[in-house]
Amino acid sequence: MYEAIVNGENLELREANHMLLSTTYKSPFSVFERVILIDIIRKDYFKNYSEIIIKDRDNLQKYFRVSGDQIEFRCEEIMEFLPSK
Repeated sequence: MYEAIVNGENLELREANHMLLSTTYKSPFSVFERVILIDIIRKDYFKNYSEIIIKDRDNLQKYFRVSGDQIEFRCEEIMEFLPSK
C-alpha cells in the first residue's frame, strides 16, 4: 500500500502501513452532516496496529477512571483540542 505525497509539482510515493480515509455525508433527510472515517491497515501490520488500539483504549479508561467532578474537568480539557465549527 502506498500514499501519495504532493510537493508542488512533484509526486512522491511512500510505502504505508496504515491510512485513514475521511469523508462527510449529509443525508437529504437530515440537517446534520456525518463524518465517516475508514481505517485501512496492511494485513502484515494488523497485529501491531491492534496492539496500539488496545493501549489507547486502556489509557482512555485510566484517564476517565476518576471522580465525577474530575470527569467534567477532563472532558473540558479534551474539548479544547477539538476544532470549533
